[in-house]
Amino acid sequence: MINVKTISIEPLGRSYDRETGARRLAKIQVFLPDLQTTLRDIILTHDHEVGFVATPERPKKGAAPIQWVRGSGFAKAVSEAGAEAYSSMLAEDIAELKELFEAA
Repeated sequence: MINVKTISIEPLGRSYDRETGARRLAKIQVFLPDLQTTLRDIILTHDHEVGFVATPERPKKGAAPIQWVRGSGFAKAVSEAGAEAYSSMLAEDIAELKELFEAA
């Protein structure tokens, strides 16, 4: 398994991937310690049949600056790191909302 560390995660509004129809959840940045490489502008999507999938964001024109093989070990590692960060972000938001509700 490839070691992937999530650097940042930014929630996206409600939108869907034009190619797959999956819901776009967040834009993430990851660090690959073994390669000493940072990957930016990765879109984390979710589909009920496929689960979490990370894909490089496509520029307005042309091909994505980076590509990887869908379903590969690398793609799965990036997807899992993004999904873990997204779930943690949601859990923190829920905990904060509970605190605000209890304080009111």
